[in-house]
Amino acid sequence: LMFRISINESAFQNLVEESPGKGNSRAEPAVVFFPSSVSLRLAPASLAGLQVAALHSVSVSVGSRALERSVVVLDNVGLPTGMWGLVKDCQQGGVRLFKMTLSPGGGSVLIGSFAERECRIGGRPQPAELLALLQLNLCLTDIVRRVLEVPMTPHLPIFDDVDPQYGLHSYTVYITLHSHRRLLWSHLARKIQWNKQRSDHTQVTWVVIEDSPRDRHPPFKGSPKLSWRSAAFSGLIPDVATVDVSMWDERGESVWECSTTVEFEQDVSPITGCFEEEVKDIRRNMARIYDSQRGVLGFLILQRVSNEAANHKDLNQEDNSQVVSFEISLETKTIMNWFGQAA
Repeated sequence: LMFRISINESAFQNLVEESPGKGNSRAEPAVVFFPSSVSLRLAPASLAGLQVAALHSVSVSVGSRALERSVVVLDNVGLPTGMWGLVKDCQQGGVRLFKMTLSPGGGSVLIGSFAERECRIGGRPQPAELLALLQLNLCLTDIVRRVLEVPMTPHLPIFDDVDPQYGLHSYTVYITLHSHRRLLWSHLARKIQWNKQRSDHTQVTWVVIEDSPRDRHPPFKGSPKLSWRSAAFSGLIPDVATVDVSMWDERGESVWECSTTVEFEQDVSPITGCFEEEVKDIRRNMARIYDSQRGVLGFLILQRVSNEAANHKDLNQEDNSQVVSFEISLETKTIMNWFGQAA
């Protein structure tokens, strides 16, 4: 697949493909494929001098070598200032992040702007601020559907009088955690069923990864961070990453999917312990995944271990991170609609 991007109805720009984990020093935009999504980023030169207020729309086209044609998968999608939600705040002079969900399709648009004043929690992008970053996270299943011109038909409820749980079992969930260019972690969970104790009359919850020693996943090197580069500056924003989630029912039909950028906020107080004769600082951070349009809420908890020994040989060694919990909830009205019942 070959991607091109256009902002404000300007001429399309070709995107340069990269492999996950490999940087690209060239000035062209970049496209990086992950197992269930693709990350697109506009070149810094294309954002030079562009203010938030001047960002009106974005379009993306995809070309297929096999099909010998191209398809517009995002057609002049409007980007009104009032639709942005805050991802991560910063101090004056830094880069703060905002995102907007693309529906249908489950993707999202991420922008970074240079903060001209002290940030306000829950604020909106200031129209006069200059853009430092424009990134699109798109779900591959939605792209393939559009390229193959498969119509989006509504879900047809399958009534099952034999099943008292209305089919809320044997679900499959696939989740990945990545930066713009690096895959950090992925997990495929099969045959999971709703958790009655964690559910109530407002939502149904699936515990994909239980926060217990027996359900621990192997740690991975690195920690969530987002890189950005403008025409003159570059930097890293800590505790920010993109989460991709795909969920299928027991018949293999897609229930929900997303590709969205989140901030990992501190969940509990730091813990100091001694492991293998090294003092380590253990911190837990939680990311919240929320899709208000489709009634889905998820929580991902990450445990990070930092080496603090004074005689540590490699001061540049990355932290170890470990996913210790992930759960996903669907609002009752979403479930009722899925099974064709009145809420």
